[in-house]
Amino acid sequence: MEVGGAWVLRTVNEPESVEERRRSVGLPSLAEQDRAMAEHYGPPKVLTSTRRPVLVRCPNCGRQISGQRHGREKNFQVVCADCGRETTMRTD
Repeated sequence: MEVGGAWVLRTVNEPESVEERRRSVGLPSLAEQDRAMAEHYGPPKVLTSTRRPVLVRCPNCGRQISGQRHGREKNFQVVCADCGRETTMRTD
């Protein structure tokens, strides 16, 4: 989804079956799609209106991971517990 000129990851309905549904219509995995978007558009923008943790999808393995910015930082790192991939998230 695009917000303010940047792309934003959205939560997925029925995440346990999303990869099967995507495969059935010829779409790449979410991890592949997220990786391609990040390569083309840069890291996803994270919408943060509160200090709650932000859920994002790991661009490497597709698992949901959470992150939270500290203070007024525009960029922060999240690390996937499953595959160890470190991803930079940015906020505006």
